[in-house]
Amino acid sequence: MLDYPIVALPGPRQVGKTTLARLYVESLGNQPVHHFDLESPADLARLSNPELALSPLEGLVILDEIQRLPELFPVLRVLADRPGTPARFLILGNASLELVKGVSGVCHALLGLESMDALEAHPKLGASWEGFALEQILSVTGNTNAYFWATHSGAELDLLVFHQGKRLGFEFKYSENPSTTKSMQVALADLGLDHLHVVYPGKHRIPLTKSITASPLPNLLHTLSAP
Repeated sequence: MLDYPIVALPGPRQVGKTTLARLYVESLGNQPVHHFDLESPADLARLSNPELALSPLEGLVILDEIQRLPELFPVLRVLADRPGTPARFLILGNASLELVKGVSGVCHALLGLESMDALEAHPKLGASWEGFALEQILSVTGNTNAYFWATHSGAELDLLVFHQGKRLGFEFKYSENPSTTKSMQVALADLGLDHLHVVYPGKHRIPLTKSITASPLPNLLHTLSAP
């Protein structure tokens, strides 16, 4: 929250989003906190003119179940660009692809990206690809046994999934020529992965090593869906 004026915490119901937000609020001490629950008719009424309601607020503003009011996103982008950052926004919501097109859709809305050309020219293109591809994979594997992994030495794995009895790793790279990294090798060894997929926007499956494959997203989804 110190680095970004808006932080999104998406996820299905009953996974602890509100509890996590409450714990974060408790750590803030006396900082002003404003909470809007968009399942509450009263809070929805307060946001009937969202810019008028939100612009005077300072401190932390929590918007819970934001997928119920997607028209808030352009307003948040305007408020996030104000000098001095008088307020920061924590947005929580159901991971609904129909309403906000998932994490990548939230990102695009907040950044004001309205076309593919605008997205491809933006420095957050890689993050958008990662969010989109990750959502697609979890739509097949489920998110019950899905994890991000990192070590104190700096090795990371974007996604670890236990699927159909296998331990699978995924890295997301927006590149036409993905390659292996030391971090991938560490993840393979430390986690005992059955395979690691580098998910990229190409058209061909490319074996990078015996245990690492550069995989186009559509082909990978088909493979993961197979019984």
